[in-house]
Amino acid sequence: MLKVLIACVWLAISAHGAMAQAASVVFLNPGTSTETFWVSYAQFMQAAAKDLGLDLRVRYSEREAFKTLAQAREAL
Repeated sequence: MLKVLIACVWLAISAHGAMAQAASVVFLNPGTSTETFWVSYAQFMQAAAKDLGLDLRVRYSEREAFKTLAQAREAL
């Protein structure tokens, strides 16, 4: 799953170079909003997105696979 998330971020960053306006990226975080690892991971991604001029939205699935799928459908 992490490989898929990294690939999505990479694609968004690649597309950013070809676009004149800021790209919007959604990180579907598989962890909970209280887990230290996933919160710090999202903060790292926010800092990188800010440096790159991207708009990053983080959605936590609270370790519920169906919630992740619903969030993906909503983002699309």
